Amino acid sequence: ILEDNSLPYSAGFPKERRYIPSGRRSPVMFVGQNPVFPTDEAVEIAKKRGKPLEFFEVCEELGKNENGLLINQCCEYLGLKRSDVYVTNAVKYPSPNNEEPMAIEAKEHFKKFLYKEIYVVKPEIIFLMGKAVQGWFEKIFHIEVKEEPTEVTLNLKIGDDRIEWTCYVQGIYHPAYVKRNGSKFSMYEEQLVKCKKIVEEIILDWKFVHLHAHNSFSMKDGIGDPSTRVKWAVENRKASLATSNHGNIFDWLQMYNRCKAEKIKP
Repeated sequence: ILEDNSLPYSAGFPKERRYIPSGRRSPVMFVGQNPVFPTDEAVEIAKKRGKPLEFFEVCEELGKNENGLLINQCCEYLGLKRSDVYVTNAVKYPSPNNEEPMAIEAKEHFKKFLYKEIYVVKPEIIFLMGKAVQGWFEKIFHIEVKEEPTEVTLNLKIGDDRIEWTCYVQGIYHPAYVKRNGSKFSMYEEQLVKCKKIVEEIILDWKFVHLHAHNSFSMKDGIGDPSTRVKWAVENRKASLATSNHGNIFDWLQMYNRCKAEKIKP
């Protein structure tokens, strides 16, 4: 995203003014429309901290970001922290005069980035924020987006590969729209209550950790080595991984280092 110069709005747009997605591999993804131009102050703050700006970022240095705070509230309502979810924009760069990007322009961004984001993050539910994004998903993926969770199959095109990914999608308000209507979180509650049970089940499976797990280092019984188990955890984007071998802790350093490298809690 920082280096691209081929997509609509990217040419001539300086790297230091670009935003990147925030979050981690997660079963929950939020997708917005596209960012606005950052202020000079925000760009200077990003330079000083040595870290790019993030979509819908909330931090003390950047001051109050009402759109980001509303997403935080959505996470809290669903029993999540902001750091638990993946937040991105369908179109990665601001458009001239902050106009709504056209579907054909959005499609280029989908092909270059969003298909890959979905494939890597592996969300089980995607919240589409705003009518524009919902319309793009309907046109590009040939699905129907509703204000309730709907199971769909997304056909991802990555290079020469065609990959099908099945998940829930739900249309919700864009934070800017809620902000224009008084920032009343009750507007989101009316939508999110429809998916709360599904999200609770998703989180339960995601955060569940097998504690009775022996690998090939176990003196009595076990199967698979630490690298295999960590690979499985990555593919199933588990937040944590445990091991409990018989008679020794020979694997602990491998497990710890491999988990940390993949941002998994050992």
